[in-house]
Amino acid sequence: MKQYKTEKRNQLMGFLMSHRDEPLSAEQIAEGVPGVALSTIYRNLAHLADSGDVHKSLSADGHTVLYQYYDKPRCSSHLHIKCVSCGEMKHVETELSQDLAEKLEEKNDFSIDAENTVILGVCKSCHDKGEK
Repeated sequence: MKQYKTEKRNQLMGFLMSHRDEPLSAEQIAEGVPGVALSTIYRNLAHLADSGDVHKSLSADGHTVLYQYYDKPRCSSHLHIKCVSCGEMKHVETELSQDLAEKLEEKNDFSIDAENTVILGVCKSCHDKGEK
């Protein structure tokens, strides 16, 4: 079924794009997109996740679904790192991603899919708080 770009979907995408490095719950997104019902947020997030425009993941505790804008051209050329404590996901610099991918292929005869590879760890903020 064809999906139409509505004003509410445009508002939602605008909000997600302005918070591209933050995984957010549907409730957090709804707070940032006033005037759009939570049910509309959920329905649009489902369509955006199916189309690949939004990345869907679980929070560190595994209880909350998080959504994050997925910039296809930007994401396809590098690896991603995700904090297992706070859930923040960031892009690894393209040059470093390529260097790591080349080393893995050279040393292990293994070619990684940078677009879909997420390296798990703990961010500096959570590490400084003593979280693991």
